[in-house]
Order: sequence, then C-alpha cells, then structure tokens
Amino acid sequence: MIRGVLFDKDDTLLDLATFWRAPVQRTVDFMLRELKRENDQALRHALECAAGFDGDALLAESPVVAGTNADVVRACMDVLAAQNIDVIDQSLFARLAETYLEIACLRDGVCQPTGDLAHVLDALHAQNIRTGVATSDSFASTMHALEKMGVAEKFDCILTADRVARPKPAPDMAMVFCARCSAFIRFSKDFLPSPSISTISCLCSLTPEEVAMVGDSANDMRFARNAGLTAIYLDQTGAANIDCDAKLVLEGDHCIQRIEDVVALLTDL
Repeated sequence: MIRGVLFDKDDTLLDLATFWRAPVQRTVDFMLRELKRENDQALRHALECAAGFDGDALLAESPVVAGTNADVVRACMDVLAAQNIDVIDQSLFARLAETYLEIACLRDGVCQPTGDLAHVLDALHAQNIRTGVATSDSFASTMHALEKMGVAEKFDCILTADRVARPKPAPDMAMVFCARCSAFIRFSKDFLPSPSISTISCLCSLTPEEVAMVGDSANDMRFARNAGLTAIYLDQTGAANIDCDAKLVLEGDHCIQRIEDVVALLTDL
C-alpha cells in the first residue's frame, strides 16, 4: 500500500524547458562577458549544449535535466578547459556563475505547471497520502517555482539538493521524507473495542516500501531503486523517450503519461 509519494520537480511538476531556457541563456551570457568572448557563437553553442540546450531543444539527461546548479556550471567549465580557455581563478568564476544561475532562475524562470497540480495533490491528501518534492534544484529556486504555481503549501515535505548530504540518485531524500512525514491510518469501528468510537487515527512512520517516486528521468528512477521506492515514470511525450539504461532501471515498475494519472494509479497499488 502506498502512503507517501515524492515528485521530481523539473518536467514532472514544472515544464522544464520553459523554466530553464532563459536562466541558462543569461548565465552563458554572463560567462562570455566575463571572458570577453561575447561574439564567439561557437563557444556560446558549446556552453549551452553542455548545460542542456541545443537551441531551444532540451537535451535528455543533461545537467539541467538531472543535475544540480553546480553540475550545470561544472559542465560549462569543462567546455572551457577542453578549449584551453584561460580562467584566472576557476573556483571563483564557477561560484560566480552558479550564483548568477540561481538569480536568473528566480528572475527569469517561467513557471508553467505540467498539469492540474492542485487537483492531484488534493486528491492524494484525500486518500491520506503524504506528498513531497525531491529535486536536484536548490531550495530557493524550488520554492519560487512552487509558490508561483500556487502549490507550495500543499506539500508535506520539500527536499532539495542543497538541503541534504547527497542529492539524487543517492537515497538521502527518501530517508528524510520517511522520517519527517507520517500517514494517517484509519481503523473502522469493527476493529475497536468500543462501538461508540467510529474511527481513530494514529501516526505511523513511513517506510520506503510505502513510498512512490514520480519522475521523468533515469536519474529519478535510479533514486527510486536506490531508496527502495516504487518507481513511476512520467512519459509526457508518449514515446518512452529514454535511453537503454533508463529502460533497465524502469523495468518492473509503472509508467504514466499525465501527472493527473498518478491518482488513479496510486489508488490501485
């Protein structure tokens, strides 16, 4: 029985390409200005591809899809190193770029939900299913997006890469979710010693076996596997656009094509 569900954020709750395109572009602009290479279109393209965009096309399993802000910047720094572009203080430059990316997310990210999130969360809560977010993004950016979409207060637990020791696919976020959240178990009066009591609710800690993970990437499915969660793959393209490794980690679990479909699926599990 599933009594808790964790959701990835990008491309699960939030349309990833719409949100991240402008922040990535602004951060690459910043890096090129600092390097005095604003007109180097080849370098611009290489940096954007390293982050996760080829033009407006989002690249599957790229840092912006499955990594942290630090991973995005690190991929860009690898491009500079591969092209022997001199950066006087690489550590400082990377920190500045990561900070700029964070600010750009808060300022320029467009928050478009993938579906009727409020309905989904309300329906799950009506079934006494606890809900949480497990994302590789930062807490500030995540809260900004959830608040813009009007669902921040509907989650019982919000877990981000900068609030745990090890981000996904390590199991840390799942362990924290299980520790923080509890689920109401309702007993009918038939199981109670006094017929005058109709129901009773008690708080019980969640176990990983009672938690599902809903996500759109191989990294999310690896996280579910590593933590012992039920893995639910959200394939909104309808084309199972995932690599061979992802197909292996998805084997034996569930696939849905709309975020709203999770309600009916969890009811049956």
